[in-house]
Amino acid sequence: MTRQLKTLKNLLMLVLLLAAAQVIVGCQTPAPRLGHERAVLLNDQAAAELPEHPEKALKLLSEAQAAFPGLPAVRNNIGVCHMLEGRYWQAAIAFRQASAAAPNDPQPLYNLGRTFELAGNWPQAASYYERALRLAPEDLEITESLVRVYVKLDRPPSDIAPLARKALDMELRPEWIAWLSRYAQTDAEESRTGEPSPEAAPAEVAPGEK
Repeated sequence: MTRQLKTLKNLLMLVLLLAAAQVIVGCQTPAPRLGHERAVLLNDQAAAELPEHPEKALKLLSEAQAAFPGLPAVRNNIGVCHMLEGRYWQAAIAFRQASAAAPNDPQPLYNLGRTFELAGNWPQAASYYERALRLAPEDLEITESLVRVYVKLDRPPSDIAPLARKALDMELRPEWIAWLSRYAQTDAEESRTGEPSPEAAPAEVAPGEK
């Protein structure tokens, strides 16, 4: 009888320990989820401040990074803030981190292209625009950006014209239609005036992840 009581006591202790462990796990698991939700909320608030208030947005993004480190959208938007302030080196680092965390997302690659274009490194800009376009072949802004950089690099018409025609099929803005039309024909050298393109699209701000 004593042995049975001891066995029952041990079983009861085991049940209590398992129950306590479940309570501990139940208390711990929501923490990462809450941190992720806060980071998404802060990222959305920061996105609403861009492009007008990059410094204010950067503070919100720093809080988001602390709440849940490593979200690609947060890193992308940190890069946008740095780029808007002319801190191209810091912007490139943030965009590369975002691209490494989300390798199938063309947005950070486009933003890298925009950063290097603004910094005057057109070959590097073209490389990133090309990579972004491979991920999003029907994206108008990426296509036009690549046309613009190819023109700056004085690439041959055979490189530029197919992209210009592709962009024309999607474009509705008269100023862009007029500019792209100058580069849409491979045999129309006289039409390639080197005239600057209409205003380039800004960096792409990433919405919060769900």
